[in-house]
Amino acid sequence: RAWLVTHGDAPVPGAEDLLRRLADGEPLAHLTGWQPFHGLMLNVTPATLIPRPDTETLVDWALELLAARPGAPLVVDLGTGSGAI
Repeated sequence: RAWLVTHGDAPVPGAEDLLRRLADGEPLAHLTGWQPFHGLMLNVTPATLIPRPDTETLVDWALELLAARPGAPLVVDLGTGSGAI
């Protein structure tokens, strides 16, 4: 961001390549290397699944169910890919 402010008229290095890849359908998360998920910034690569808003809804629902139970439940993210759930 600071570079863009101080070099406003200069071409952004690599911008054309990134825009071409985006136009070709490559996910923005793969281009940036991160994706927000439930208040966290998760590293993303082409080898990982990109966390989706629907999964955040599932997490919210599960947290509501767990909050209604006494004690501290054990929750394991097993077999869900990158472990983003």
